[in-house]
This record gives sequence, structure tokens and C-alpha cells, in this order.
Amino acid sequence: MAGRHKKAVDEARLSLTIPTVVTVLGLIVTLMLAVAGGVAGIYQTLLIPAARSELEVKLDNVKRQLQDETKQHGATQTDLRAQIAKLEKNRNDLLEPSASPILLSPMNDQIVIGTQVILRWEYKDQQIPNFIIEITRLSDRGLRSETYSVLQPQNKIFHIPITEEKDVGQYLWRVRPGRLSENQEVATGPWSAYQSFWVFTSVKQKIAQMRKMTVGMYPSFTDKFNLPVAGGKYEGLSVDLR
Repeated sequence: MAGRHKKAVDEARLSLTIPTVVTVLGLIVTLMLAVAGGVAGIYQTLLIPAARSELEVKLDNVKRQLQDETKQHGATQTDLRAQIAKLEKNRNDLLEPSASPILLSPMNDQIVIGTQVILRWEYKDQQIPNFIIEITRLSDRGLRSETYSVLQPQNKIFHIPITEEKDVGQYLWRVRPGRLSENQEVATGPWSAYQSFWVFTSVKQKIAQMRKMTVGMYPSFTDKFNLPVAGGKYEGLSVDLR
């Protein structure tokens, strides 16, 4: 009899415990959901706007930097265009029709190695039909000048063949608009300035006649023999031995 009573009490306790546990679990789940909802609300109301604001600030900075670089690039291009226009104007001023021709090559005191020399010049007035060129050979026996009519004046070039030993050495040359008629100069414009050059058929011949050898160097910061220094100069063993 006592055993039956104890069993009934245990069943009553079990029936009371299960609903209590379910209720407690329900409360815990509800509390957890409430906490999760609160955290999500905080994330949406605080963290997301802060992150979005930071991204917008970074995006604005990038846009502003891009705009500044674009403006700077545009200013650089404008400055380069102005410099080019100024240089072209200066060149055109030098090549006015009333001015003398501008000698292009050989450059003054340039050394030419080969069997011919090509003289080039420029003149603004494209309507000039003819040019006269004067070439002076400098030698130990003095000066020897010869004047020629340019056969193809539209090209503004003249060829000097170097075929004999007597053809090598130093020359002076100048050009003017005009032509030769029965060995008389019919000038239509002023002479250019004189320009000189040297011509040899080989490097060996140049060294033999000028008594001077030019040695090229390739300076670098890792080379102790020829080192570039401030002011566009060089120092080192190779420079000292020059």
C-alpha cells in the first residue's frame, strides 16, 4: 500500500516538472530571441550607419583626389601647349622671309665620318625658288672658297662628296636665297651665318690628323671609375686619366 502511494506521488511530481521545464525553456528561448533582436537593432542603428559613413568619407576622398589629379594633369598639358606654342613662334620669328636661312646640319664644329657630307638648312619663305651655297675649305695653304647653285632648292640640301685626301679636314659654309647667272650672284636674300664642320673618311684618319682621341664613358652610381656627381659633372679614375 505504501509502495503504491509513493509511486502516485512520484508521477504527480513528474507531471508537474515537465510543464515547468517547458515553460522555462520557452522563457529562455524568448529571452534569447529578444537579446538577438536587440543586438540586431543596435547593429542596424549604430554600426551599419557608422560603417556606411566611413565608406562614404573614403569614397569622397578618392573622388576629390581624382579631381585634383585631373586638374593638375590638365594644367600640365596647358603649360606644355603654351611652351610648344612659344617655341614655334620663336622659330617662325627666326625664319621670317626677310631673315637669313637657318643652318641645320652639320652642327657647328661637328665631326663627320664618311664619304660624303649632306648640308641641310631651313628657310620660312617656301616660294624662294633658288639658293646659293658657299663652301670654304680650310687648309695649311689658306682658304679655298667655291660657290654653287643648289640644283634641288625645294629640298634645301646639298651633297659634298669626299673622294680624295685633299677633301678631308675643316670646312666653313653658308647659304643665301638666289642663283648664279654666268658666274655672277643674283641674290634675293641675305647670307646665313657661317658654320664650320670637320670631315674624315675614317676614325683612324680623324685621330691621325687631329691628334686627339675621344673616349666614351658610361657613368653609373655603381662604377668607381666614372661616377656622376652633383652639378652634372663626373669624377673618378677614368675622368682623371682623360
